[in-house]
Amino acid sequence: MSILIIAPKFYNYHKEIRDELLKYHQYVVLFNEIPFVSIGLFIRICSITPFISNLLWKYYAKRLKTVIHKKHIDTVFIIRGYFIPSFILDILKQDYPHIRIVYYQWDSVKNNPNSLSVSKYASKSFTFDFEDSISYSDIFTYLPLYYNWKQDGNEEFCISTDILVVASWSKYRSEYVKTIKERYQNLNLRWTVFFYMPIMTYFKWLIKGQYHIIKETNYIPISKNRYYHLLQHSKAVLDIPSPSQSGASIRVIEALSLQKKIITTNKNLSQVIFDAKSPNILFYEEVGLMEDFLSAPFVIEDNISETVMSLNEWLNKIGLL
Repeated sequence: MSILIIAPKFYNYHKEIRDELLKYHQYVVLFNEIPFVSIGLFIRICSITPFISNLLWKYYAKRLKTVIHKKHIDTVFIIRGYFIPSFILDILKQDYPHIRIVYYQWDSVKNNPNSLSVSKYASKSFTFDFEDSISYSDIFTYLPLYYNWKQDGNEEFCISTDILVVASWSKYRSEYVKTIKERYQNLNLRWTVFFYMPIMTYFKWLIKGQYHIIKETNYIPISKNRYYHLLQHSKAVLDIPSPSQSGASIRVIEALSLQKKIITTNKNLSQVIFDAKSPNILFYEEVGLMEDFLSAPFVIEDNISETVMSLNEWLNKIGLL
């Protein structure tokens, strides 16, 4: 099998997927989901100069065709596909009818309405969003995200903490953490919070004179190794998903893979992951249960292996191994 991956650049997850597939296939080529390096700049180009945007997509199509010919691609794996225009997918279907297209929607339809268009071209479409798998059951198969740990052997020094937060910064998340900390203040909990913000976004807030809002953010992403060791030294992870998504974030799956508990702002998370009330997941408003929740041992649930999968198991479920 020769695979072409079309995916957004999201931390190093796209590279991890490519590297895992390379263990099993001779050719695995990774393409950005846009014909440009910066999503923010590309969006501005599209809105200001549609002509240039069209030229970029035509060049993108040409590059795709060159790679397909050179590497004898027989499978295209699309992740998210937020920006991909239909004519690109028409080319794949019309010019290369032998090619199998597989799609994974790493978002919700509400956030990425283009997913309904992309899925029409795929032989199989999966989604991480539980509600979308119900609302669009004729299109999407529900498949949670995965974990992938590769240790370099170097132990990171970490202070033990009760609750860990590692996430992309948003005002919504930042305010939630502040509110929850205040709600839990009588419990004397130890917190570790790491918010990441791209440097250009950081400068935008500085220019607005809003440094007090972003002063505790980081414009360099956390390393996978440090994140792993922070998790190892934590009792629970605070999950604050986007209100427009119902899927379990990759941070949730990663935490569960290391037998760490989840405190969440998503009331339905237990149902989404385990289809039942989980002793390892607590809704953040249940303050009275917090001390017992954190002190109780992690419970290995019967179906945890079906929902908390390694990257290898996840790719196998999709049909790429």
